[in-house]
Amino acid sequence: MDRKTKNTLRKSGAIFANSALWRNPILTAALGIYPAAAASLTVKTSVAFVLMLLLTMTPVCLISCLIGRRIPSWIRPAVVAVCSAALYAPAFLLVNWLVPGVLPLLTLYAPLVITNSLLLSHANDYAPDHKVIAVLADCIGCSVGFAAVAILVSVMRTLWMQRGFWENPVRIPAVEAHPFSALILLGFLAAFLQLLNRRRARRRARRTRERRGQA
Repeated sequence: MDRKTKNTLRKSGAIFANSALWRNPILTAALGIYPAAAASLTVKTSVAFVLMLLLTMTPVCLISCLIGRRIPSWIRPAVVAVCSAALYAPAFLLVNWLVPGVLPLLTLYAPLVITNSLLLSHANDYAPDHKVIAVLADCIGCSVGFAAVAILVSVMRTLWMQRGFWENPVRIPAVEAHPFSALILLGFLAAFLQLLNRRRARRRARRTRERRGQA
């Protein structure tokens, strides 16, 4: 493997890690926060929504990567929305086949994929100015980050409600069954990630000072 390939893989890995963890779009920028809160009632609904996001976001971002610069910036968001709307039905059918019976539970929330702020932001602002491999790493990283947060919140909520992790606990007259309870949990997770990022920045600054001192 030559140096250029190693460099590309290293940069792609850094993009993936930032999108999935250190700059998690939900916890650091609140992108897609409402769909994450609404879909995280159980692990089953979280998995279904994440699959919808991945199957829609990846091709839309790749299209934007290839032709985005040729489209005037003022009309680009509308083009992204039209592309995601066109891909919604195939993604819906595929996810309904992979996870049978779950999407009717997300009837109100699954269409949010089309105008999801996470998808629109990355397809409109990030994809046109980056290479295909960087866009792929970013899309997969964002989807993994979204999945990790949504599934963690769904596990916490099902433990809170004392219900099964996979099946959907519908019509539960409890405060923890409402989306705003997920927003509270997301707030705690965002604060925890901010704490980790601050400690990480301090460690990096200390290592930099140590290297300069040795030099």
